[in-house]
Amino acid sequence: MGNQLCKDFEGTRPATRKLSVWGDIVNADTRAILSVCLICNLDYDFEQVSTLHEEHKRNKDFLAVSPIEDVPVLTEGSYKIISGPVHFMTYLCSTRDLVKNKLYPKDCERKINIHISWF
Repeated sequence: MGNQLCKDFEGTRPATRKLSVWGDIVNADTRAILSVCLICNLDYDFEQVSTLHEEHKRNKDFLAVSPIEDVPVLTEGSYKIISGPVHFMTYLCSTRDLVKNKLYPKDCERKINIHISWF
């Protein structure tokens, strides 16, 4: 499956392609996603969900996105990625050429995959 992760299912992806990042800035995975978005000049919305104040357990909008009450979460319309850092980055590389070309170049795929597999 590899880089074809979401391309095989393009008919199931939302037409908007507007990326939203739900997370808490104190969360390392959230910061990693936001860093990729900034480095690659991606258009995205950031929805701050304070885990220190347990907002992730009370915010009805967030609970509709993440029933497991965990941050971060990526959404595009009704499409949701609730997982771990490798899945977030794989999704961004698979769906956005800007990310793939800048952070996952063809000549480095093998070396990058070796490091990703560590996690």
